[in-house]
Amino acid sequence: MANIITINDQNWQQHAAPPSGQGMGLVPRNFAKYPQGYLMCAKPFDLPLLTDEQIEAGIVAQEQNKSSLQHIRDIAANGSRMPSYDQNGQGYCWAYSSTCAASLARIAAGLPYVRLSAHKVGCFVKGYRDQGGWNGESVAHIAEQGVPSELLWPAKSMSRSNDTPEMRANAALHKITEWMDLADGGADLKRQLATALLCNMPVAADYNWWSHSVCMVRLIAWGPNGSKMKTRLWNSWSDSWSDAGMGDLEGSRAIPNGAIAVRVVVPSVV
Repeated sequence: MANIITINDQNWQQHAAPPSGQGMGLVPRNFAKYPQGYLMCAKPFDLPLLTDEQIEAGIVAQEQNKSSLQHIRDIAANGSRMPSYDQNGQGYCWAYSSTCAASLARIAAGLPYVRLSAHKVGCFVKGYRDQGGWNGESVAHIAEQGVPSELLWPAKSMSRSNDTPEMRANAALHKITEWMDLADGGADLKRQLATALLCNMPVAADYNWWSHSVCMVRLIAWGPNGSKMKTRLWNSWSDSWSDAGMGDLEGSRAIPNGAIAVRVVVPSVV
């Protein structure tokens, strides 16, 4: 990708603040109060973890086959790239990371592209207030109520008039009924994240240093035990950020402080 932003341990402070007109809004997860697996819809990560050799081979295979979630996004909208979301300067990043993951998971499962409304998730969870949160709050809402098409809840809208029976019925068509809650740190978290991404499972990931939550879509590099870990994210700051809304995290900046991967998508053609 041309001109893609790579954030690492040397330059992260340059990117800690959002661009003009954009927002963040992450409230760090309290793992003592909300331990791994506390959500009914998000069981602890239980897929067999890939070895270093399998991870390195998977990275090569995704590039050769153009089969990563990034590649899927590039053709998701009827053969064209799915546009990035835009949180509109509000503190709903935690709702957008999960909605981005839900959108990509539908495409990866062979379902039609539907432009989903993250603002509805933020409005319902926070009572129409512009407030921060963390990814588990939006994950629980999407599992229970779903997320509607932007045709029923327009992008960036916080209007209560969007709340109609038709909208709620449409939201129920777009549920992610099961997610997987990754570990709260350490080697297990890194390998779980790598395994999920190589299985084309999008991950809603919170980063405390960034006060931001984003959707992780691809593993770019690994190294022995993840020593050279580099991941690709899909941001909610529109296509104008980095390269079509995607950027890279490297080193310790690639390790989230709370990550939840999609597991089961409800089939829906609309």
